[in-house]
Amino acid sequence: MDNKINKGTAFTNDKTKDTQPDFKGELNVEGKIYQLAVWKKIAKNNKPYLSISIEDKSKRITDDQLTNIAKPSEPQPNELNDDIPW
Repeated sequence: MDNKINKGTAFTNDKTKDTQPDFKGELNVEGKIYQLAVWKKIAKNNKPYLSISIEDKSKRITDDQLTNIAKPSEPQPNELNDDIPW
């Protein structure tokens, strides 16, 4: 769903675990898109509240991107320097 600038949407999440967010969606801040996760919680004083997490969608790495990341090369053994007199 395309959100207007400085607006967002969250929809009910089909949870398979209790730790997953109750709602998921997107937030458009100044044209930059963020992933939104929302959990329904109960405070110590028994008042309900929402716990919200946002993540920069452009910095999120997918499984496909992980497999395409170049792996660091193996360190090469140090070569002997014949200029050292001992």
